[in-house]
Amino acid sequence: MKKKLLFYTACITLSSININAAPELSGKTFFHPRAQNTNIARDMVTWSPISYYKNMIRRQHLVTGSLTYNQSVRPLRIARALFGTNRITISGSLVGGRDENDLLADYFGLSQDFHSNVLIEPRIKSVTFTPGYLYNACHICNGLYLKLQLPIAWTNWDLNIDENVIEQGKETQFAAGYMNENAISPTIFSFINALKNKNSAFGSVQERMFGNVDGGSTKTTVAELRAELGYYVHVGCKEDIEFHLLLSAPTGNRPKAINFFEPLVGNAKHWEFGLGASAHTVVWEMDPDQEFIMHGAINLTHLFKRKQTRSFDLNENGFFSRYTLLKEFDENQSPTGTIIPAINITTLSCDVRINIQTDIGIMGMYRRNHMVFAFGYNGWIASKEHIFLNEKIETNKFGIKGIQDTFDTNTNMFDAATQDSATIFGNTFDQQNNVADLQTQFISIDDINVKSAARPLQITHKIFFNIAHHWDRFHNCCDIEPFISFGGEIEFEGINEHNTALPDNTTMGQWGFWITGGLSY
Repeated sequence: MKKKLLFYTACITLSSININAAPELSGKTFFHPRAQNTNIARDMVTWSPISYYKNMIRRQHLVTGSLTYNQSVRPLRIARALFGTNRITISGSLVGGRDENDLLADYFGLSQDFHSNVLIEPRIKSVTFTPGYLYNACHICNGLYLKLQLPIAWTNWDLNIDENVIEQGKETQFAAGYMNENAISPTIFSFINALKNKNSAFGSVQERMFGNVDGGSTKTTVAELRAELGYYVHVGCKEDIEFHLLLSAPTGNRPKAINFFEPLVGNAKHWEFGLGASAHTVVWEMDPDQEFIMHGAINLTHLFKRKQTRSFDLNENGFFSRYTLLKEFDENQSPTGTIIPAINITTLSCDVRINIQTDIGIMGMYRRNHMVFAFGYNGWIASKEHIFLNEKIETNKFGIKGIQDTFDTNTNMFDAATQDSATIFGNTFDQQNNVADLQTQFISIDDINVKSAARPLQITHKIFFNIAHHWDRFHNCCDIEPFISFGGEIEFEGINEHNTALPDNTTMGQWGFWITGGLSY
């Protein structure tokens, strides 16, 4: 409560003065950090040399299960990826002294006198259960094995928007001709409510079909079916090397862009194929009951081209231009009087490909009798996305409305005036005539900014630990060898901001912990 009170006080104070150092609003239309199922740190402790290589010598089957919880940290970084900042001001076109970074309230059906400040603190939480099975096929070929994993994830994504409304503007109507033939009164009085789909239609403006925000969104599904065919070699009495092929069949959800900041489970429906290797060596041992092992692993995979739906901004109109408004025109290039949220038109089917994803880890393990203490480092790198559009925008069909009228009350005809230079920040209403195009301008597929929805290069660094207990035989009564472990991780964003003027904060810091168990037989 104290935090919110301080924020509201600061917002009211800052809204009354001009801040030259205000942050430039910018950001991506799509956010996708490391998938829940891509975690070589968790895999290393689950299939550690003590429960893995040694058991493969004597056992044919190894069954495991891991329950993991992860939560994002530093919400400011996620907010910067989407907005360039975590504090946004929304004001109408009749508000005096509008800042150049204020989002125009008119586009969202809010009063031209509306004024509010917004605090955005995005959070992502995930719970993943990963059953696994390893089959030792030494009877077919010595060292050959097959490993299967089926991660099942629940995730919740919430922009966590908090708003301080300074002026609702309930008494101010949209003038006749501006949003409709007749004067209309606004029916919503907060930016938070304006982002909801059910409130997006007003006047002659159609319902917004994409990019909606209505609190936190949750998704639960199988992230992928992961198969690994490998071969391990004993290169010495204390060393082993293993090589494998990886194939991931996508079972998670596909981006649909219906919601902004939509929850994703898995690799966004990409088929994934690659290769990997791991090795371990005993670097120190005091007696049969004590040893220190170094273990390293790496996976290199390619994420194949996959069809998705994403929302795009416009090249010349910049950040958040997908939330501006468009006028519709008929085949004779005459206005129809219909106003369409730009995002309904700039949300398109596309093919997305990621050339290479690298997951690498190194871990040290100290074993004393049946207890194992492990710690390690994990680095993750995903190359930038390549996006190829599958759809076109109908030519001479849509023009940017900006603050132009929809209906000319003098001629009693729909107004064809467009404002090709309009941005999400808009203009004051008294500039209406000054910013209008000399002749009608239309948008086309060439105006789509493909990079606005493309994930750039991503890098993260992680440190982790694990404590495990192994049994030679379960109570000496069953021919099985179980183990149980507990561990945790902290992941940091890897982009260096100090040498970057406008860094892409599209990676996500997070912390997590897991409980893992298994048995061989």
